[in-house]
Formats: sequence, C-alpha cells, structure tokens
Amino acid sequence: MTTFSIGHYLDTTLKKDNSKKSEIKIDSKNSNFIWYKLFVEKRHLDWKEYVTSTPTLLFCLTGEVEIQTLKHRFKLHSGNMILFKPQMTYQVKIKTEETIFVKLKTSSYFSWDRIFSEMGHPTTEEEAVKKSFTEKYKDNGFIKLENNNIMLSNQVLNRAIEEYIQGRMYVTPIDLAYLRLLVFFSFREQFFVTLPTAKTGGFNPEVLTQYIDTNFADISLEDAANYFGFNKNYFSSLVKEKTGQSFMEQVDERRMKEAITLLSDPDISLKEIIKHLGYSSKSFFYKKFNNYFGMTPTEMRKKLIKDNDFHNF
Repeated sequence: MTTFSIGHYLDTTLKKDNSKKSEIKIDSKNSNFIWYKLFVEKRHLDWKEYVTSTPTLLFCLTGEVEIQTLKHRFKLHSGNMILFKPQMTYQVKIKTEETIFVKLKTSSYFSWDRIFSEMGHPTTEEEAVKKSFTEKYKDNGFIKLENNNIMLSNQVLNRAIEEYIQGRMYVTPIDLAYLRLLVFFSFREQFFVTLPTAKTGGFNPEVLTQYIDTNFADISLEDAANYFGFNKNYFSSLVKEKTGQSFMEQVDERRMKEAITLLSDPDISLKEIIKHLGYSSKSFFYKKFNNYFGMTPTEMRKKLIKDNDFHNF
C-alpha cells in the first residue's frame, strides 16, 4: 500500500459507511498494536466537537478542514497537521467533498513531550527550534505544523498509517520509530517555514535553497521576499545577482527533481504528481518538463521504469 492508495482506502471507507457517527474507527490487522487508534472524520458541513483524552494527532490528508479551539480558529490544508495535548476541546468542520481528515488517538502512556525530549546532544540551533515548538505546545495545548504532502515528515506519517492498517510484523516498534521521525522531520522542515531567522540574518543563498526545498509545492516570489524581509522587485534582482538564476528558475529546478522521483513510482498518477508539485495545469507542467528533459513525463516514466527493471535484473 502506497501513500496514495491509503487515500483511496480511506475514501472508500468513508463512502461505504452508513453509520450516524461523526468519525469512523479504522482497525489495525494487528490486534496487539498499542500506540494509537486510527479514526477518519465523516464528511459533514456542520461543526462537531471533541475532547482529546490522550495526546492526539490530527492530519488533513486531502482537502481542507476548519478547526476551532477555545482560543484559536484556523484552517488545515492538505498535508497540515496538529499535535494536541490531552484534555483539549476542539471543533471540526469539513470544508470540501474530497477531504480526508485523519486522527491518531494515542494510548494513555504515550507522550509527545517524551518524544520532544529525545534529542541526544542537540546543537544550539536544534535546541532553539525545539524550544520554540515545545513552548507553543505548553502555552496553547497544541502545535500546528504547516507541512505538505511532499515533505519527508508526511511521507513518514503515511508509512506509519500504512503499517498500522496492514498490521505487519513488528508494527509496534516500527510505528513508534515513525512517530519519533515525524516529530523531528517536522521540526527541521518547519524551521524554514515558521522561524523568522531569514529576516534577521539577511539574504543567504543556502537558506534560499532550503526555503525552496521546503515550500516548492506552494510558493510565490512575494511570499519569499516577505520571508527574507525585502521588497519583491529588489529581492528578485538580488536572487539573480547572488545565484545566477531567477527565483522561479530555482523553484522549477527543484520541482523537476521531485518530478523525477515521483515518476519513478508507477502507482502515482500524473494528476497527483502535477498537484503535488504545485503546477496549475497539465499543459504548463508538460511544457516545463519537456524544456528540461526533452521528452514528455509519460516518456520519462517509461524510461525510468525500464532502467529500474534493468538494474533489478
């Protein structure tokens, strides 16, 4: 089961369910699994209220969800997630018909705080990033992570859900390891989304590369200029001067690298690839791709699969 077939599996489950419950429990094939229980929210247009009894992860796999706590109200888009403390009251409102909203309700002896503390001997920078998130968790009762579905953190979460559903051997220790990875990959990736270090440190080509690497699926020149603390036109000229490429040339280059990775997996459709890369249309993606590689994405996929079969022979 791949990341994308998980979405299909949960979507099929939602369509088949005729119960009046607002959420559906998804059982693991391994009855001895201990770390969490998986739920998927029914597609309702009204507000539904819940109280977390244990540490809980909310994950918007596709679509859009609106969340409201006692003090905060915000939207979760595809790929976004929240880590909640126990005893947190929140409300959920599904915003689109294709939304798949997942909940991991952990066991009573699981703790996000315990995972946060498992850093070994962190660098000063690592400790600062962790502190910024753990303080939000303590003060607000939750952490909102602006992840997207291409980020490694989300790929890890999808693998954890896959392992849970399939209930394979050693799923209990493997899924705990995945949850640890999820937290620290998110901290590392969120550093370039959340912390205003670029504005205080000026323009740094290496930070620009990291910023693009994290945000290429949903990115704009204006947002990047604001992040680095510059006027949009000045920032555009500065990037060209310091790197030899325009901002969008670097974004497209990163997207093309990701496209090759995604095309090598035959289970991922071209429609899904275009969406995940952040292109507005199939024709625009095909034009960009052909300019880079001299062939269509379909032709490249055939070549990649053929080459992979040869190397595995």
